[in-house]
Amino acid sequence: MLKNGDKVVATLRTPDALADRQSRYSIEKLLVVKLDVTRPDEIDVAFAKVKTASGRIDSDVVLNNIGLIVVGEIEGTQCAQSTR
Repeated sequence: MLKNGDKVVATLRTPDALADRQSRYSIEKLLVVKLDVTRPDEIDVAFAKVKTASGRIDSDVVLNNIGLIVVGEIEGTQCAQSTR
């Protein structure tokens, strides 16, 4: 998206992971915001930062990738029990 000239807002728990890209693009093109979606206070802060930086919140494309790790025997996990 950045190579196509689009504006990108990237939210992630570890913003330093995108330091290489941040150094190649201006904040007007790439805004990196710390966000852990399990923390409601960080969600509010992230929305405020995006709105402050761009004056509005809108999108043509949204990509969402949230990982989840479940440790235990599959039969005993809540995910397995909900599909029975």
